[in-house]
Amino acid sequence: MSYLYAVRFTGPMDPLIFSLRQEIYTQPYASIRWQSQRNNVNPIDIYSPHHPVLDLAHVVLGIYESLPSIVSSTFSCLPVRKAAIKQAYHRVVLEDENTTYQTLGPVSKSFNMLCRYHREGPDSQAFKMHLTRIEDFLWLSKDGMFMAGTNGSQLWDLAFLAQAMAETGLAELEENRESCNRMLDWLDKAQIRENTKHYGKDYRHRSKGAWAFSTPEQSYTVSWCARP
Repeated sequence: MSYLYAVRFTGPMDPLIFSLRQEIYTQPYASIRWQSQRNNVNPIDIYSPHHPVLDLAHVVLGIYESLPSIVSSTFSCLPVRKAAIKQAYHRVVLEDENTTYQTLGPVSKSFNMLCRYHREGPDSQAFKMHLTRIEDFLWLSKDGMFMAGTNGSQLWDLAFLAQAMAETGLAELEENRESCNRMLDWLDKAQIRENTKHYGKDYRHRSKGAWAFSTPEQSYTVSWCARP
């Protein structure tokens, strides 16, 4: 989001975009004062109240961003802004490579795809790699095509199934022995053997020895999944 906004990336306006704007907002899109929405958060969602310094910084940066385009384009050449854009994009690259271009989920993947498209173009290797992982999140039901919140829950589902079979005694039955052995084999292969590719400079917790929510190549673990 930071990168795309900083470079003012936009797509062509079409009837679908206008229709979506009418659908998702409770008032006409053109009438929304976006700067006043910055702190428009339901109290129950404010886990950590904004510090006054942060609010002041938002005001100052908001004024800067609202300057006329000629002034903004002049200041956009400032080293600090260039460095910030470069660092934001660098984080996108690290995340892509850490997760084999899946990222945390389909929403962040979509943003990362746009970043790589803008910076490196549709013919770049990075963008093509993103395209190969889109189907990881898609599944077809009787109601049509859907997109899952992650690339699946394979480890989660199998771990609970194995636990249920062990605690009910079903795992002791000869007829289930092969299935249980296959589950154990998959759990062994699903264990993450190494930390992320850029561990130590990507602000990620260690993952070596843990299990992911879905598959090891996606590399994200959660606190309630199996840990070492």
